[in-house]
Amino acid sequence: MTLSINTYYLWKWADNDLSGKPSEVFSRLLHGQMHPAIQSFDARPILRGLNGIAAKRRALGEEWDWQIQPDAAPNRAHFLFLRCPAIACCGGFGEYFIDLVEHQWGLSGYAEQKGSLIQGLPPKLNSFALGDFFEEPQFDISESDLPALLGQIHPEARCPFAILSNRANHYVQCYVRRNGIQVEWHKCRHIDGAKDCLQWRAGYRNQRHDKCKPKFISEQRTVDGESRIIKFQQFPQEQLRFGDVLHIFQTFFCGAPRPTRYRWRNLKHELDVEV
Repeated sequence: MTLSINTYYLWKWADNDLSGKPSEVFSRLLHGQMHPAIQSFDARPILRGLNGIAAKRRALGEEWDWQIQPDAAPNRAHFLFLRCPAIACCGGFGEYFIDLVEHQWGLSGYAEQKGSLIQGLPPKLNSFALGDFFEEPQFDISESDLPALLGQIHPEARCPFAILSNRANHYVQCYVRRNGIQVEWHKCRHIDGAKDCLQWRAGYRNQRHDKCKPKFISEQRTVDGESRIIKFQQFPQEQLRFGDVLHIFQTFFCGAPRPTRYRWRNLKHELDVEV
């Protein structure tokens, strides 16, 4: 069976605070211009890596080819144009390749067929997605956008959650319930090539509820690239008001640590246990 070929544009984000919406970067590159949010990079070690990968994938019957622009200066490349079968960010070779592009090559990029950032690769500054439109994130939003964006979530929605991610692949997410909003803060580190992810849920520092017997709810989550059913404890003090949710998202947006006015419960034990 012949696999459909997708086209990707890989680039390096510049070390500055300028916005770089993927569609705008892509458009500039098509017109032969460098967007100020990206910078040139040395593609020579990347080309060596691609040669090894392509040899193995071609042996499986896949088509792989690429081109550096400008072709005459691979040590000062503006972007790498890649043609290959569609790359999935979760599981198997796709997850390995995305991890290679981000953490070893230090690149991000654009999937032309999807018209968006390659899933799993970092945005320039941030990305925001609503649950019902998770495949259509907004990139490089401003702090002033947060009240209106968070206000779009409704408990009757099919997927009543939102997630705000930064360039380091850390994120905060909220789930709207009938009796409040749950907020989680996620930090993902890479240590010796392996992922070490930490996740906490915010709660009010209200001792009156501390000894209440918790309820449980089962949710489908993606953990280490796999979809699982996780059984979470539900505490009354973890149902937050909108103003607190907005404050936590704004704190994350500004790059500050978790606000100490809330108690942060580590979810590692629950995430490690599959129902």
